Amino acid sequence: MNAAAQLSFEGAFMRVRGTVDFASVVSLEQQGETWLREEAPAECRVDLSGVSHCNSAATALLLSWLRVAHAAGKKLIIENMPEGLRGLVSLAALDTVLQG
Repeated sequence: MNAAAQLSFEGAFMRVRGTVDFASVVSLEQQGETWLREEAPAECRVDLSGVSHCNSAATALLLSWLRVAHAAGKKLIIENMPEGLRGLVSLAALDTVLQG
């Protein structure tokens, strides 16, 4: 069984660990949005290297965080996107939006 997803925040980084799926996405979205609005610097990064498993909910999550960052006048850079997520992003033709 995969570990439930968790976020940690360190400086300009929001790190995602564990399984990002329909069961975890709402909590992750809320925590990430709060950080982006209230604490994140003007240029911040989401590090996905700790994601052990994900489904299409991860794509929606990243799009939501990008929307919030943009509305807050911040630049969000996505790093270390897992191969499975890259495939979902490519399938949805979101490669240029969700570069990582």
